[in-house]
Amino acid sequence: MKIYKILLILFVVIIQNEAISQNLTSSPYSVFGLGEIQSKGTGWNAAMGGTGIGLKSGLGLNNINPASYSGIDSLFFIYEIGVSGEFSSYSTEYDNQSIITSNLSSFAIGFQAKKWWGVSLGLTPFSSVGYQISTTNNMDLDNTTYQNTYVGSGGINQLYMGNSFRLTDNISLGVNLSYLFGTLDEDEEIAFDSDGIDYTISNQNHVKGLYLDYGLQVDLPINKYTWTLGAVYGHKRYLSSSTDRTIYDNYNEVFLYEEENEESNENYIIPRKIGLGASLSNNESLVVAFDYTFNQWSEIEFANSDLKTKDSHRFSVGLEFSPEGRNSNKTLKSWYYRFGGYYNSSYLKIDNNSINSMALSFGLGIPVKRNLSMFNIAFEIGKNGTLNNGLIQENFYSLNLNFSLQDIWFLKRKFD
Repeated sequence: MKIYKILLILFVVIIQNEAISQNLTSSPYSVFGLGEIQSKGTGWNAAMGGTGIGLKSGLGLNNINPASYSGIDSLFFIYEIGVSGEFSSYSTEYDNQSIITSNLSSFAIGFQAKKWWGVSLGLTPFSSVGYQISTTNNMDLDNTTYQNTYVGSGGINQLYMGNSFRLTDNISLGVNLSYLFGTLDEDEEIAFDSDGIDYTISNQNHVKGLYLDYGLQVDLPINKYTWTLGAVYGHKRYLSSSTDRTIYDNYNEVFLYEEENEESNENYIIPRKIGLGASLSNNESLVVAFDYTFNQWSEIEFANSDLKTKDSHRFSVGLEFSPEGRNSNKTLKSWYYRFGGYYNSSYLKIDNNSINSMALSFGLGIPVKRNLSMFNIAFEIGKNGTLNNGLIQENFYSLNLNFSLQDIWFLKRKFD
C-alpha cells in the first residue's frame, strides 16, 4: 500500500506545481513588489491566528518554525494537503465590489529520519498577485480621453526542504532551505473608446532565488505543563528576475514589440525577519500560543513616490483545547476546538496612510476514526486597508481546509 501512497504524493506534487501559482488574492495592494505575502502554516495554524513559532509539529506539520520538525513522532510519516478559498468585499467612498478566489494552497510531508533529526519537504505559496485597476487619462497634445486598465496575476512559489536537529531533549535547531520561483504578470490595456482594447502592454516577470530561514525551540517542562519558547530568523535576500515584454496592437492584431529575457528594472527583495513565540501546553488537552514577527521593510524602497515602506509588526494569539483528546470514543469530546486572532501593522504606507490588517479565526480539528489522521477546518474574518484619502478597504472571509494524514511507516515487526 505504501507505494500507492508515494505515487499519490507525487501526483499531487505535479498538480500542485501547476495550481499553486494561480491567484490566491484579489487585493489591489498586491500591485507592489512581490505581491501579497502569504502566511505560512496549515489549517491548524490558521485557526489559531497564524501562530506557530512556539508550536511543535505533532498533530500536523508546522513550517512556521523549522525547529518544530523535531516534534514529529519517530513512527509516523505525515503528509499535508490544503485548499483555501476567500470571499472579499472591496469598498471605497463611492463604490464596492466582491470577488471570490480559491486554490490548492499547500502540500508538505514530514518524518523523523533519525531520533535527533526531523525532516519536512513541501511546496507552498510565498506571495500572490491579483488586481485590476482602471484609470481615465487625457492626452497631453489634444486632450483625447483614454482608459488604462492594469491587470496583475501570478505569484511566487516556495519549494522547501526543512531540517530540525535535536541538540538535547529540550533544545532543537532548524533550517528551511527554499527555492523561490514564479511569474508575476503585469498587463496594461489601453482603450480610446468603448468598442474594445486598442493596445496591450504585457510584462512577464520571472523571479527566482534561494532563501534560508532558521528556527530555535526550547521546551521547559513545569509540573503538568510544558512551555515551548521559539525564535525564527530570515536573512534579507535579493531575488534575480528577467522580463518578457510585448506590445500588441489589438485592432490590427499584430505585435509591435517583442523581447524575451530583458534585464528587469524591478528589485525583488525579501526583508530581514525576526520572530519570537511561546506556547503553554498540557499534553493534547490545552495549548495557548503567542507570536510576534518583525519584518524590516524600511530598508526597501519602491519606485512609486506615493508609496513609503515601514517596518511591519505582526501580533497573533491562539488557543486550542480538546475535552478528551483524539483517542476518546465520544465524537465531540475527541475534537479539537481552536480560536485565535492577529493584528498586522503592514509595511505599506500610501499618502501617509498605513495599510494594516486584522482578523479573528476559529476552527476544528476532527480526528479520523481508526486512524491517526486529522481533518482541519479554519475560518477567518478580517479587514485590510482603509477608506481614508480615497483608498480601498477589504473585508474578507476565508475558509481553509487541510488534511493532516499520518501513517505508521517505521514500525519494525517482530515475530516469535
